[in-house]
Amino acid sequence: MFVNIKNVDVAGNATTVSVDSVFDSTYEIYKVVWSNITVQTQFDNDSMTLRLLDNSGSAISTGYDRAQLYQRGFSATFLELKNTSTTNMSAYYVSTAANNGNSNGVLYFYYPYSAKPTFMHHQSSGLAKYQSLLGNMQKGGGVLNTTALCRGFQFVARAECGNLTSGKISVYGLKE
Repeated sequence: MFVNIKNVDVAGNATTVSVDSVFDSTYEIYKVVWSNITVQTQFDNDSMTLRLLDNSGSAISTGYDRAQLYQRGFSATFLELKNTSTTNMSAYYVSTAANNGNSNGVLYFYYPYSAKPTFMHHQSSGLAKYQSLLGNMQKGGGVLNTTALCRGFQFVARAECGNLTSGKISVYGLKE
């Protein structure tokens, strides 16, 4: 059973939304659900990235490996993204509320608050503008290849998007 730990409303204008002090030794597996996240400024390929927060609450900006599969509604093809030693764990499409765009998803973190690499897998969907407003789907995973104790995470809007302006983020721990 998942136990709700924290709910965060993304409101106002912030480039970064940090969800801090949610991981500890209580649980080994965490679920994060986000819904209706939007950005301030329209830019084709709008996105937000995901980073973990270390035990002091600072963003970890190195040491991530990731692989993702994107499907965008403007073509019948998929886009693969694979990186090692990158600056974030994942990137998600997002768009402006004025364009009826949004990002929704679920991700799972495994052992973020232990002296092991932190693994994550995710899937998301939403509406994003790329030449026109189109549906998108993403699926993938990543790992932070350090033994850092992580106590939270953050979503960061791509610079061209301006700020994250609305949405909701919920965090759950898996009770054994």
